[in-house]
Amino acid sequence: MKAHIGVDSQTKLIHSVAATAANVQNSQVLPKLLHGEETRMWGDAAYSGQREVIRHMRPTPRVSCRPKPIGIGP
Repeated sequence: MKAHIGVDSQTKLIHSVAATAANVQNSQVLPKLLHGEETRMWGDAAYSGQREVIRHMRPTPRVSCRPKPIGIGP
């Protein structure tokens, strides 16, 4: 069992939680963790190929991949 948690980076409040079986890829849960108002996003390498999912949730993101944070914003 794995827990996937979406946390606001400024307020530190949890805004989304998803629980999956251990064999479910992290990237499959990403749409459930995003609310569309993200200005920044951090994730491990499992999320590095998810730019299209992020762009779909927020039309004008800035995205970079690990080892740097996945940055979304102006």
